Amino acid sequence: MSVPVVLYLRSNIDWRTMTDARFAGQRDDVTSTQPMSTDRLEKLIRSVRMWNDVFPVSYFEYRQRLREIAELNWLRMRGICVVIREQQFHSLFDQWGQCIVLPVDEDDWFHPDLAERLPQLFDPAVDVYHWDDFLYRPVPFLGQEPDHEPIRRRKWASSFGTNSYAIASTSLRKLTPVLRQQVLLHHEAAGELFCRPGFRRHYIDECLSLSHKSPASTLHMEHFESQASLTDWPFYLSRRLEPIPADLQWAADSIGQAERLLGRLDSDNDDSKIGPSARSSGSRVSVAATASASKPIPSVVATRARPQIRLVDVVNYLIEHRGFLSYLEMGYDTVGPFNQVLAPYKVAVANRPGEGVQDATEEFFAANQSRFDVIVINGLHLQEQVLIDVEQARGCLRSGGCILINACLPTTHESQLRTRLSLARPWMGDVWKAVVQFRRRRDCDVAVLDVGAGVGLLFERENSRPTTDDIPLTWEAYAKNRDDLLNIKSIDDMKTFVGIDA
Repeated sequence: MSVPVVLYLRSNIDWRTMTDARFAGQRDDVTSTQPMSTDRLEKLIRSVRMWNDVFPVSYFEYRQRLREIAELNWLRMRGICVVIREQQFHSLFDQWGQCIVLPVDEDDWFHPDLAERLPQLFDPAVDVYHWDDFLYRPVPFLGQEPDHEPIRRRKWASSFGTNSYAIASTSLRKLTPVLRQQVLLHHEAAGELFCRPGFRRHYIDECLSLSHKSPASTLHMEHFESQASLTDWPFYLSRRLEPIPADLQWAADSIGQAERLLGRLDSDNDDSKIGPSARSSGSRVSVAATASASKPIPSVVATRARPQIRLVDVVNYLIEHRGFLSYLEMGYDTVGPFNQVLAPYKVAVANRPGEGVQDATEEFFAANQSRFDVIVINGLHLQEQVLIDVEQARGCLRSGGCILINACLPTTHESQLRTRLSLARPWMGDVWKAVVQFRRRRDCDVAVLDVGAGVGLLFERENSRPTTDDIPLTWEAYAKNRDDLLNIKSIDDMKTFVGIDA
């Protein structure tokens, strides 16, 4: 029996023509999944304005791009007969014959075979079809999720996920108009209703959809308390999610598009072109700009707006302008710079084995006979480990080479504690203390580049500007004397320090 499949869009917002005024009046002007209270809408509008102040891609543009990615996914679905884009058109089901209705949010994705498979499973006695889905959350909910999993499979044997169900039109016609709209718009309502006795469900033990909780989703936006809260994300904005689970390969293209869009939030960079996407940060506000100057011991350091240049951008800039050929990364991570480094010869050392990665640090240095032009220290963010890692790195550094130390510039007291308090927030440990100790020595020249998490640069040459401060290495000292203690350099200053002609 050939049964048509109808795609039912829960919202129909044209983000291309959206304005602040129209967004503020969306309860009357925009077809949205959930009407908002005045207080909730005002809070969302404030969050949108914070987004636009911090990121180079406006909130409305970002939402439009998410919608376009989803539309491409739906176009690839074979077997969709009708697309309903207006909520009130659910009344059509009173007039139509037999069909299967597939609700979806504007940024979620389906398996391309789903609309062909549902008619094959059709049974006139079945009210609803449901399956497992994936939750794709590239950025953790602010302050909500200490153990962040970007992709997680969710099983729905006794309930439904956001877009992991389809309803037979005959079942919809049995419901009142109000209840019908509820089960189409809200998966919780659909799960509560159709999991009751008296309804027949057909469960498909496969993952056939993906719920995309992007940073622009309302659930994320509701956690924005200040511009500072958005700066918890830089690590996630530039990461590459891999590997994608085998049973989610059908969504690999959509995930890739979403990741590239996400990366655009981290591309508001300096004009010095150290990275492929570097641009002027203009008037963007850094996390430090929200610090209270009245505190004698600030919990947030007042800093300049920091260009969103990544560690890998600095590495590749040195490779290109100093002619470096070999690269060693200590503290390998799958989301670190290793895979994007342009050196023809590169090696990574980690505390866990992996493809192309050596065993633990001690074993590597015991057997290593190579010398490297660029060495990145990005392991455990504790000063004693950094001191050990740097000394080991100096033992295999080629003459004229450079050691880079990541995570040198904490911006909050919490981020430089020796114990990480939250996996959802940046942690730099007390790496900065190790840098100060090298700054006090005469046999190495050290500066810290004021980009990203703070990138230390160490050359084996006479110290051009040793620090004579012998103050205790406390947060108070760091907050008051950061620039002098760490010999902070801007992008332009770095060129002179590294020895690159402008």
